[in-house]
Amino acid sequence: MIKELNEYDDSCKLVIFAENFFILMPIDQLTEVDRYIAHINNDNIYESLYQIQPDLVWKLRNLPFYKFIAMKHGYIKAAANGLNNIRSGQQLTDPYLGYTPRNLTWQADMDSLNRIGKPIDVSVDSCIFKTYKEMVQELQMKGRRVLIMIPPVYKEGLRLLHNLEAERAAFRSLEGNGVYFIDYSNCALSQDKRFFYNNSHVNSIGADLFTQLLMHDIERILSVSPQKNEAEIN
Repeated sequence: MIKELNEYDDSCKLVIFAENFFILMPIDQLTEVDRYIAHINNDNIYESLYQIQPDLVWKLRNLPFYKFIAMKHGYIKAAANGLNNIRSGQQLTDPYLGYTPRNLTWQADMDSLNRIGKPIDVSVDSCIFKTYKEMVQELQMKGRRVLIMIPPVYKEGLRLLHNLEAERAAFRSLEGNGVYFIDYSNCALSQDKRFFYNNSHVNSIGADLFTQLLMHDIERILSVSPQKNEAEIN
């Protein structure tokens, strides 16, 4: 999708990557495939997904009606509602511009998970990181700035992520010439579960507060030349 953006959009000046702990780790199975079904004929999307699970992705693109097997009930329901709105002449609007507020409180079972859960060893796959670095460089060549960030993580969940510093170091190595890295994983929000509904997702209250923090940092990034020393940002 980033390749698609970089090829066809000339107006975007800042690209933000909100990364999780497993983004640079190898995976061999897709999740939530229905997110991509409508765009499976897009070569950029198809080729990226094909590298992860080639058999499934090939079937989605080439076997008639196979998409219906992969679709979840929620996808079909949303598609049907959209079709009904079009037929009835209703104007389709999205007041949140893609954002879905999570008006949820902390899930109690997360406390048990944090107490007895097994630690997760975070690693950086060299091949995946090479591809990631090339993608960032392609954005730079188009004159775009890139902000790589790790969003807030609740402090007890953060303790279960062993060797997260390896990922942080990989992202820091990309800094310079309009590329910035900000680590929010242990920010002030991370200290209070009231702002989360699980370890790695903020609720609507946390999202409002984090948006203010992020916007402040974005304004600082856009206020200086990409050639300025990164210390002026961090």
